[in-house]
Amino acid sequence: HIDFTDNQPVVDLIEKKPYGLMPLLDEEVKIPRGSDTTWIGKCKQHNSDHPSLVSGPGGNPNRFVVKHYAGQVGYDCGGFVATNKDNLFRDLYDVMSSSQAPITKAVFPPKDNNPRRISTLGEKFRRALLDLMTLVDGCEPWYIRCIKPNDTKSSNTFNAKMCIEQLTYAGVFEAVAIRKNGYPFRLSHRRFANRYRCLAYKPETGWSRLGTRRDDWRSMCSVLLSSVNQDFSNVQIGSTMVLYRAEEHRILELLRNLCLEKVLPVAQRAARKRIGRSFRRCMINARYICKRALEAGAESNSGALKAAIAHAEEVAAPAKACFTWEPPEMVHCREMLFAIEEREALVNVLKKLLMRDPTEVYGELRAAVSRCTKIRHLPGASAENRELEAQARAALQHASSIKLDPIADEALALLEKRVMEEVVAEAAASEYASPAIEEVKRKLALPEAEFVALQLEVAKATNDPARVVNRQIKLKEMYLDANEGAFPLKSLELLRDPDEWASLKPLKTLKLGKKSKAELARGFLLHTNDPIHKSLLKISGLKGEAVKQFKNLLGYSGDRKYQYPDPLLHEILVKGLEMEPLRPELYVQVMKQLNENPSEASIQRSWEVLMMLLYTFPPCSAIENFVHSFVRTHAPSAQRDKLKLAVHMSVAEGSKAQAPSGVQIPNILGKFFDREIEPRYNIEEDVVAAAPPLRSNRTGWGAASVLVAQSSTEVKSFEPKNSYSRAESFNAPSNAPPPLPAKPPSDPLAKALYDYDPSGQEGMLSIQAGQILTILDKEGSDWWMGELDGIKGWVPAAYVTLI
Repeated sequence: HIDFTDNQPVVDLIEKKPYGLMPLLDEEVKIPRGSDTTWIGKCKQHNSDHPSLVSGPGGNPNRFVVKHYAGQVGYDCGGFVATNKDNLFRDLYDVMSSSQAPITKAVFPPKDNNPRRISTLGEKFRRALLDLMTLVDGCEPWYIRCIKPNDTKSSNTFNAKMCIEQLTYAGVFEAVAIRKNGYPFRLSHRRFANRYRCLAYKPETGWSRLGTRRDDWRSMCSVLLSSVNQDFSNVQIGSTMVLYRAEEHRILELLRNLCLEKVLPVAQRAARKRIGRSFRRCMINARYICKRALEAGAESNSGALKAAIAHAEEVAAPAKACFTWEPPEMVHCREMLFAIEEREALVNVLKKLLMRDPTEVYGELRAAVSRCTKIRHLPGASAENRELEAQARAALQHASSIKLDPIADEALALLEKRVMEEVVAEAAASEYASPAIEEVKRKLALPEAEFVALQLEVAKATNDPARVVNRQIKLKEMYLDANEGAFPLKSLELLRDPDEWASLKPLKTLKLGKKSKAELARGFLLHTNDPIHKSLLKISGLKGEAVKQFKNLLGYSGDRKYQYPDPLLHEILVKGLEMEPLRPELYVQVMKQLNENPSEASIQRSWEVLMMLLYTFPPCSAIENFVHSFVRTHAPSAQRDKLKLAVHMSVAEGSKAQAPSGVQIPNILGKFFDREIEPRYNIEEDVVAAAPPLRSNRTGWGAASVLVAQSSTEVKSFEPKNSYSRAESFNAPSNAPPPLPAKPPSDPLAKALYDYDPSGQEGMLSIQAGQILTILDKEGSDWWMGELDGIKGWVPAAYVTLI
């Protein structure tokens, strides 16, 4: 038995006639001069003993409280009578009810002629509720309890107290308790027997016999329950269903899962055995059909092969859903059918191609020969087929010698790897071999370093400076990759001995300082905030500039406080250009300050110094590899590749004529990683700009036109400037086309970045952002002479950029 709160007394208080709250309210509407006060007085008078109706708090006569099942609810009687009235006038209601529209007549049904019969809103509501209950009683409803998680209608907000109250007041807990004490699990006899039939399987003895008829499901359920060593006395087997509770359901499901672990492997073995036997039977029948067709001479009869294959596919169809394997005889039949159809098609194709010049139909001829190669191993070729194929192969060899040998010669002349790989692939597709092709294969088989070195020699011989730089950078990268870690800064021969360097510091200065000689020696190549007392390299003639420029480096990087640090970088660059022996010292000083630097700001500023050094002048050959190695190991990962390339570009381009000004330095740093990279610095692509020294007059196959530049390409003399071109000047070979005359130099153009208004100053040029002007003189670092619309004048160099 489950105790639950009966809400019937409250229902009677509200709607039971004659003294319920709603009936009294309807009566108050109908009597003359009915009011809220008289209604609440009658309610309290007739229901004074009812436990669910109490007076309102504070002694207010117009307030009352109803103790609902869900809790106490307070009401104020003000406006009850007026709200309950149907304020629609009778004559207006009669007009609406006389309408011929079905919907309007349904909403306004005709009223009787009794003027005292007044229909209130409460009466209409109760009538609609009774109609709804009548409808529900005639159906089998399924109720869904909707629980509001919060009062704010917000997502991801759960009010536990509010939800518990709703479940309590809605009677959900009592409904669940009733369901649990009843039989919540109800299955028909047949469904129960089918679901738990596996309980009859015993691993030791196999399937147990139930001893019942196949259609006696009720008896089968009883036997199943009794065959399990569990107490199922609470399971009720009715006339049509098996009823049980949650505890029995958990035990039954557990036993079923345990049995399925034993039953499923047995069922799978049986299923696989059946599927395997069916597949074997289908394949044997299909194999027999194809074998019989081949023995009957169907190898040369396409119709017989098609019929045999169709019959075999029909026989093997049941097994195709699980397996894709086919017997060898069936595969052979398909190959023979393809060969017959292909040979019939190739006869006409080859006859047409052999009537034309093989060089004109080279691609089509190669495709036809490739089709012949695919079916060459299959029997059944006629004498005509063999003769046509032999003629086609001979024609293809002849065409290949005309097409591919010139390309191979040109590829060998320039050693352009992409073209060499293409011509080898083309020769392989055409089954063509020649000394030139074999030589191309031999060159491609060389180690990469040796091949790139040969490319460099060809670039020098063809006077191709861009390719010379490209291949030298490639060799340099390969050398650095192969010798990674071989160039630590401490192994630089120009460096002073750390102990000797520390001992050079004056004793008086050493006593005033905070570091001993041993500490100075340990920090020889590590970051420091203190000035150095002597140059780091064993280079004479620096005249104290090494110490001075290190102070400038400390000031620019922020390791020492300077009021105006930016001009210090300009001074470093100027001195580096003026004093060539100072340049390696500057590079080593920057690398020292980047080694174990604890300050992110100082690291950033020190990298800026290194970037500007690379922009202004390259590292000398003695420290070049050490700078490469340092950038590879210490540069930030996001900018490492760009900085590696910047070192190569610096070496290739050499020193600038003058150091960038203080105004130009921020612009250079801002665009350092975004500047356009010339093709000669892209080592992933081999740059070929020169005509081959022995260019054949014969035209190669279609791609040959893009292998090399046109012979009219301008060939410029190459003047060595740096370590990437330290060899002698390269002269064009005698049989190379003569260089074209140089074009007369033109004044550079520049684009205005900002507006500049000289305000009437004489000799100045007014410009606006975006305008294009001609630069007549840019020797000065701060002011350039420009011309715009025929007017000449000076403009700030920082306000324009060359285009």
